[in-house]
Amino acid sequence: MKKLTAMLLAVVMIAALCACGGGSGTKEVDLDALAAELSGSDVFSDILNQPADGVAARLYDIEDGAAKKVILYVGTGATAEEIFLAEASDASSAAALKAACEERVSDQKTM
Repeated sequence: MKKLTAMLLAVVMIAALCACGGGSGTKEVDLDALAAELSGSDVFSDILNQPADGVAARLYDIEDGAAKKVILYVGTGATAEEIFLAEASDASSAAALKAACEERVSDQKTM
């Protein structure tokens, strides 16, 4: 249950970041600092590492150009814990990235 909660917490944080993109002002978030803070927190029970380039695009089925920047941390495979942060290229890409996150969570639940 703790593992599922941690994964859902990470997804909610990502969704919150996507929601911050709307409105008249631009919200700047340092994705590298956020990823380091999340990966170093005691919320995760697994060891998280960054995989090779291109793994995030395959796991989340991200189309080329949909994200300006993507950061992924994955566990050892013993858990479904991972951190996925992305800066969307535009509003429609943000919606597609959010849908990709929801699909990934759904896939992880059925594996």
